[in-house]
Amino acid sequence: MPSTECEILYGRCGYLHALLFARKYAGPSPDTQQLIKQLLQQIVEEGQRGAAQLRSMGNISWDLMWSWHGSYYLGRWAASVASTPVNGL
Repeated sequence: MPSTECEILYGRCGYLHALLFARKYAGPSPDTQQLIKQLLQQIVEEGQRGAAQLRSMGNISWDLMWSWHGSYYLGRWAASVASTPVNGL
């Protein structure tokens, strides 16, 4: 999966939601816990990369920013990406 694929529909956040659902109903496993930690780290790192890229272009950005199809978004999409790591804790 490309590093920029963090969206809820078909990216890391969607995969993370599926793992959290499975953990809730099937119980935790060491493999699932490791995958969750890796996904959380990748999502945050991509958010940091996106914010750094916007800053390098002279744009004001938040500490974490994600793009979708080459554009940066605020609103429901960004909120779902940003809230997913919190739900994974």
